[in-house]
Amino acid sequence: MKSIVIGTALIVAAAGVAAAQPGQTSDQKQMTGAEAMGGTPVDAGLAAAIKAVNDGEIKESKIAEKNSRNKSVKRFAKMMIKDHTSNNSELASVSKRIGLQPAPDQETASLKQQAQENARTLEGQSGEDFDKAYIDQMVKDHTAALQKLDDAIGNNAGRNEQLDGLLKKTRQKVSQHLDEAKKLQAELSSGSTRGNDMGTMPENKSGY
Repeated sequence: MKSIVIGTALIVAAAGVAAAQPGQTSDQKQMTGAEAMGGTPVDAGLAAAIKAVNDGEIKESKIAEKNSRNKSVKRFAKMMIKDHTSNNSELASVSKRIGLQPAPDQETASLKQQAQENARTLEGQSGEDFDKAYIDQMVKDHTAALQKLDDAIGNNAGRNEQLDGLLKKTRQKVSQHLDEAKKLQAELSSGSTRGNDMGTMPENKSGY
């Protein structure tokens, strides 16, 4: 009987060693698995930061949708509102599924404060100055967001696969936004979008 108990104990111990990654103890392996289920503390802060960025982009873009008279800028603003609202929903869904609790930190507070300052600046401008200020801010914001996402995706130790997948999907969308913003920025600088102003009607040569 004693030999059977010892044999069973050895099998259990061997299974624990086999489950651990090279260089890890079985306890470390179990801890990593728990983090993967709910996300690491870094992921909790990252999730809060992503929501703060989304909320800031939505707030600024709603101002642009309301104040801009440029069709291209308004179209871009509508895309921002739609995509960042969708990303917030996806983030909430993934967080719920994996048990991740977004944890706002000092960076999150800074992002929220910056978004409020950006909104106040935009609300104080109009016309072409507003369009340029808004798009310049979008280029700046998305450049910073892309860098943060690249850093996060590159440091994914212990991260849940669903969350990692969302980060990669978000990165792709942010990259597309940045390309569109840079294109609009160039067009506004050259004046090529002025004909898109909603208050400007093209010359009517048909007589109607």
